[in-house]
Amino acid sequence: MAWNVQHMQRMLIYLALFVVWYSTPFKDAIASSLVDWCLPRSFDVPFGKACAEPFLFGDSGFESAAQQERVKRIGKDVVSAFPEALKEGYEFSFEVVDTNYVNAFALPSGAIFITDELISDLDATDDEIAAVIAKEVGHAVHRHS
Repeated sequence: MAWNVQHMQRMLIYLALFVVWYSTPFKDAIASSLVDWCLPRSFDVPFGKACAEPFLFGDSGFESAAQQERVKRIGKDVVSAFPEALKEGYEFSFEVVDTNYVNAFALPSGAIFITDELISDLDATDDEIAAVIAKEVGHAVHRHS
């Protein structure tokens, strides 16, 4: 394909848009606004539940009921501090999953997963776990998950 002036102009426009997109500090807000515009919030809970199934069913290998209860208790305390308007429509749940790495993540429904490695290997305090959960709840309610 021969490059003509029209192709070059189009490529320069795409390049300019690329540079603007990746240099703007507002890209997360823009992306979140696009999600809000394209997908209603009523979509989040069923989608998040479907995504959570592989983590909730089957043998996770995580046996510590005390750690599960600890994370659920801390999670409920954290969520109670969030404004009601942000929590509306979400079904928050908190689970510890068995992995070999340190991580935590949120799903669109409000399901929050924390790895056992984050809790046990780092010997995380309740305050540290609360901070991780608060961050993940923020991802869920602002539709960054």
